[in-house]
Order: sequence, then C-alpha cells, then structure tokens
Amino acid sequence: MRRLPLLLLALLLAACPQTPDDDDSVQPDDDDTVLPDDDDTVLPDDDDSAPDDDDAVDDDDAVDDDDSAAADAFEMFRITESFGPCPKDTDCWGYVELRSDLLLRIDVLGEQPEQVHEVKVPPSALAEALPALVDAELVAILASDELPCMIVDDVYELMEITLDGVTHSNETTMCDLAPIVAARQTMDELASTYGPR
Repeated sequence: MRRLPLLLLALLLAACPQTPDDDDSVQPDDDDTVLPDDDDTVLPDDDDSAPDDDDAVDDDDAVDDDDSAAADAFEMFRITESFGPCPKDTDCWGYVELRSDLLLRIDVLGEQPEQVHEVKVPPSALAEALPALVDAELVAILASDELPCMIVDDVYELMEITLDGVTHSNETTMCDLAPIVAARQTMDELASTYGPR
C-alpha cells in the first residue's frame, strides 16, 4: 500500500505534456539564412541614367564652329562712308577694306587729292580682327534683306563681307547694334594703326 502514491505520481507525470527544452528547439542557423548578395543587386548605372556631357551639344561651341568656318571662308570686309549733298570738287566718299591676303586698303574720306592707300598688315592684326568681322550675327545682318536700323538722311554707311566668293552687304548708318559697333570699331582701329598719318 505504500507504493500507491508513487504510482499515482508516475501516472500524473506521464499524463502532463512536457515543455520542450530551449536547447532542443530548432532555431534557424544564421549561416543558413539567405541574404541578397550586394554584387547581385542591380542598381541604375549613372552613365546610363544621365546624358553624357561629351554627347551634349553646347550652343557656344556651335557658334564657335560657325565663326571658325567663316574665318576660313573670309576674303574681304569693307566699310564705306559718305555724306551729301556733296559740293563740287569735294571728296564725300571713303572706305576701309581688309583682305584675307593681309592687304589693307584705305580711301580717306575728304582727302584731296583722292587716292587709295594700301599697306600689308601683320598676320596677328588679321587674326585679331576676324572674330568681329565674321561674327555670325553680323553676317546674318549683312545677308538680310531688311535694314538693321532706320535710314538717316545726308549720311551713309555700308558694310560688306565676302565669304567664299559670296558678298553680303547692308546699310548700317549710325546703327548701334553690338555686332555692327564691334565691326566698325575694328575697322577704325586698323585704319588708325596702319593707315596714313
């Protein structure tokens, strides 16, 4: 009869569910966890997402290319001035002309007797003058059928440029548009530097 309590205890233990031991529970192994490989991650390529600077067309570069082509095609630039009405035996007409062969021709307005002065300028003088004379905006103005400025009575100015055998000209009398002013100043400086004293 003494073994009865032990027998009941054994039966009770067998009937109660056992709590799993923490050591026996299956935990995922950190080594077995699959993580995305940084090398396998696809990121947008900066070179593909943004336009290449080398492929972009710079407006300034395009203008420079136009001026460079015009400089290669340059043959002659002339600015002519006159006034009127012109009294008899008076010189009311003159011009300054620069050629690609470095020849500078000057007919001084009002000079008596009338004559054309010719002088060769150094290559550096031509190189310094060309940017203003072959400026794309200036060439467009001279090639236009429309006058760039209003006509003024009694005085007259005409600018001409010859590129690859084609001459463009337009009246520029007292016109203060930047390309015209730059060309006028360039020709005046050439005349004052290399012309008759």
